[in-house]
Amino acid sequence: MTLTFQAQTRVETDATIITNLQRKGWVQNDPPSYNAATQHAPQWNGSEWVTVDKTADEIAAESRRIWAPREFRARFTDDELLAFLTACKASAALDLLRFKLTTVQEVVSDNAELLAAMEALVQAGILTEQRKAEILP
Repeated sequence: MTLTFQAQTRVETDATIITNLQRKGWVQNDPPSYNAATQHAPQWNGSEWVTVDKTADEIAAESRRIWAPREFRARFTDDELLAFLTACKASAALDLLRFKLTTVQEVVSDNAELLAAMEALVQAGILTEQRKAEILP
C-alpha cells in the first residue's frame, strides 16, 4: 500500500506498520487506474498522482508488429495461401507482396505496401475485413 504524509511517500506491506502510520496521519494514496493503451502509468509528483496521455506516435509504435516472413505466412490458412498465390497472376499488388515475402528480412505491420496488398486481398475476395484484422492485429 502506498501512504502519503506531508509530501512524503512510503510503500508498506505490513498491516501493523500501515495501521500505525495511518494513526499518525499518513493516508492511503495508491495510484489511480489508467488505460495502458492510451496513457502512461501514473507518476507521483510529490503531492499528487499525474497521468499523462500517450502521443499518437507512441500509440502507433506500441501497436506495430514485426514478423519474420515465415511467421507472417503462417498467419494465413492453407486455403488463403493457395488463393493468394493463384491471384498473384492477376494482381500486381499481390504479386509484389508475394515477392516481398520471399525477399525481405522482416514484415512490419504498418508498412504501406503491406497494407495495400492486404487490402488487395480483401478486394480480391481472398480475405474478409475480419480475417485481415486477425492477420494484422
